[in-house]
Amino acid sequence: AMIDSLNKAFDQVFDDDFPSPSRSTAMQQRRAPYKVTETDEAFQLSVDVPGVKPSDIEIEIKEGNVLTVQAHRETETSKYQYYQSFVVDDSVDAAKLSASLENGVLLVTAPKEMKKLEDQVRKIPID
Repeated sequence: AMIDSLNKAFDQVFDDDFPSPSRSTAMQQRRAPYKVTETDEAFQLSVDVPGVKPSDIEIEIKEGNVLTVQAHRETETSKYQYYQSFVVDDSVDAAKLSASLENGVLLVTAPKEMKKLEDQVRKIPID
């Protein structure tokens, strides 16, 4: 159930406006394919960013639990720019987010803060 609501939240991805590409340079702006998985301890976001170096990726978590992933790649003939934002579940411990890049796949791990999870559980007394 929580993964369904998280997937719905992740589906509400929003884009910022990009500058218009100039006529002299071919610019492709698109969303990178991604997948969200959940374990008892964390959420993981996998984003396909083939050909992108770690130095060309920027990941931020902003107020309101908005995780933003930006990446760009330039070749001699074209430029690619990826930009996606995701609403992160309230149970995530934003201070412990981590990321790695392997074989063109960016993996962002968002550990859950167990205290927040416990606070979300409310026992209902039986009369």
